[in-house]
Amino acid sequence: MKLRRRGQSNHSQFELNASSVTAWANKLPRANLAESSKQLYKTLDELSNLDCSFRQRLETLEALRPSIHLILQGLQPRYLNASIVLPEKTAAVVRLCNRFNNYLADNYRQAVEDILSHSWTSRFRQSLALAVHRELTERSVLLLRSYLLYQSEQPNCWEQLHRCYQISRKHKLNPIRVDDPCHGSCTVEQAYLRPMLFVGAHPYQMSQQAQLTLHETLHQLSSNARIQTSDPRKCCFIFNPQGNQPPIYQELCEDSEGFLGINTSDLIEVISEQVRGGKNDDNKLPPQLSSKLLEAWSSISDREDRHAERRNLELTVGLSSTHFFVAGEQPLEAISQPLSYDNGDRKGRSSPATKTHPQKSTLSTNPVEEIDYSEPQKQNKKNKSNINRHFTVETVNVSRRGYYIAWPATESTQLRTGEVLGLREGDAPCWSVGCVRWIKKHSEEELQVGIEILSHAAESYVARLLDQEQPTYRALLLGAESTLGTPSRLLLPNISMSEGSELVLTQPAGSFCLQLKQQLSSTRDFAVYEYDAIVKENDEGLVQEDSANEEFSELWESL
Repeated sequence: MKLRRRGQSNHSQFELNASSVTAWANKLPRANLAESSKQLYKTLDELSNLDCSFRQRLETLEALRPSIHLILQGLQPRYLNASIVLPEKTAAVVRLCNRFNNYLADNYRQAVEDILSHSWTSRFRQSLALAVHRELTERSVLLLRSYLLYQSEQPNCWEQLHRCYQISRKHKLNPIRVDDPCHGSCTVEQAYLRPMLFVGAHPYQMSQQAQLTLHETLHQLSSNARIQTSDPRKCCFIFNPQGNQPPIYQELCEDSEGFLGINTSDLIEVISEQVRGGKNDDNKLPPQLSSKLLEAWSSISDREDRHAERRNLELTVGLSSTHFFVAGEQPLEAISQPLSYDNGDRKGRSSPATKTHPQKSTLSTNPVEEIDYSEPQKQNKKNKSNINRHFTVETVNVSRRGYYIAWPATESTQLRTGEVLGLREGDAPCWSVGCVRWIKKHSEEELQVGIEILSHAAESYVARLLDQEQPTYRALLLGAESTLGTPSRLLLPNISMSEGSELVLTQPAGSFCLQLKQQLSSTRDFAVYEYDAIVKENDEGLVQEDSANEEFSELWESL
């Protein structure tokens, strides 16, 4: 991992000791969220470049951290309950929050590297444990935010988390308990298990409130799980501490050489006892969340997969309608253009996370997946209500991979094998994406339909070839199912798009480029691809730290 290059040894705002930093932090205008966040951001950015001792860095970080997390707590309502396709202002808030957590994590990592480079681990074992624990916590918060917004995990997320565990294991830090008033006191091993168990709980299938509740209680719940070095195949999850992947169900991993296990048997027993009412615990989880955790944290072989169950299910048919509802019922013209910052002040300026936007156009919501630019907008509005429909159907049985539903025969013209579907249960936080695998006539009034779930979370984009402005296509970015070993994928209409093609994907929060890799599956209506993100040489702003004044100046004004 590359750490930032250090420069001078003195900070411009304070002396590098706890009392001086605390005195500075106490003078922050806490009622002014914008000014406080601005000063803290610049202070933390400057600290990242200082050449100081690990003691000075840790004292400064510990004095700043409560104020930073207070700011993050104040910014959280500005992106919770936002649409899946984030408006640019909301996306800027998310980037600022992520930058705070990344700065904290990287500074704690610098302290860790300083201690290790001087072979001071025995002498400063508690300081090393503190720094590792803090880095694990900050990276866990970053992971939580990604799932809250149904976004992909940050690159190298798991490599960084596993690196912390390797240091902790090597220097016997795992059992050391570290106080944390911001996110809960726990041992270093529990801090490592928190993101592992969180991802293992399938957070994409939870509401934002359920995710927050789970993450908040995991510093305690994780005490009932343990990392197992021998016989990992006897555990629910296994993981490679040398890799860059999250834990996976052991049944889904073919080659487990070098892997460790996460034993959840005691954890399952504790939650089961709570569900049975055997414990009067202030930290008792909501019953619905507990049931989901019991299933998610149990081995696949221990579960009944398909079972009869009647549920109401909202369903959209076709890529056009699914794209519309996944985008929070936003039409294509809203997705294809960057939103103005405030009352048009931004005037089409691209976000720092992106450099390229398609030219402004009036896109129609045409049922054909290649968008017809010639159709008048009046006709588009007239047809939209018919095109973008959703139905309420009843399931006959359900499984981890899909549904078996009853479908009215009167709507049979709407459905065909291989069709893209949008799916949402009553309490689901977002639309899932699936497809029709089979259709069978049950009676004159009813059809039976088998549905496969392709992804429990997706994002709507408008796609075009990298070197062409037109034509454009509807695209769905399918979220990764980490514990099932499924990567993020791209769903496109089944057109003449070859492996290796380079595309630009656009939504209001910005654009990014990717290259299609292997085609994983296809029907006559859609194709699903693996992909690699493309970072251009002149787009270094995507991977390097930008000036705070340039990147967040308009955000701080609007806050």
